[in-house]
Amino acid sequence: MIVLGIDPGIADGKPYAMVCLETDVPKVIGVCDTHEPMSGSLWHKFVVWHASLRASLYRFKPELVAIEDARGVGGKGSGYLMALVRLLCDWCAEEDVPWVLVHPARAKAAVLAGNQGSDIVCRMVRMLVQGADQLQETDGFDYEAACGIALGGEAKWRQDHAVQEPEAT
Repeated sequence: MIVLGIDPGIADGKPYAMVCLETDVPKVIGVCDTHEPMSGSLWHKFVVWHASLRASLYRFKPELVAIEDARGVGGKGSGYLMALVRLLCDWCAEEDVPWVLVHPARAKAAVLAGNQGSDIVCRMVRMLVQGADQLQETDGFDYEAACGIALGGEAKWRQDHAVQEPEAT
């Protein structure tokens, strides 16, 4: 399955972390990279996210978009970040591309069992996912997180859409 993993962020200096994976292998098949970190007004950031998402959907043609559920526990995340997550979901719906929200713990669990730190998950992504060792390195492990989100999103999607076998009577 081809899945676009998104680690959303709007902080100044944070990259636009969108990584497209072939999850069956798993391997990186593309990265949306603007070669510059976030800056400018909130409106400008939303416009850039929208353009980057549309370009990634057109270029990689993912079967699913997995977005980190960065809304925070009980919906207590940053209001701006919550708005970005909602906009990403709406933009996927407008393009008729299925999307799923992935809790950060589920993304980590898709890569490594147990409650491990982000740096350990990052190293594991770089070992497990073909091409991940070529991803841009950032302080927040943004691109590795996007890979974990893609893997966790694919697992969640398959679980939620599994065909239930009828019980024998």
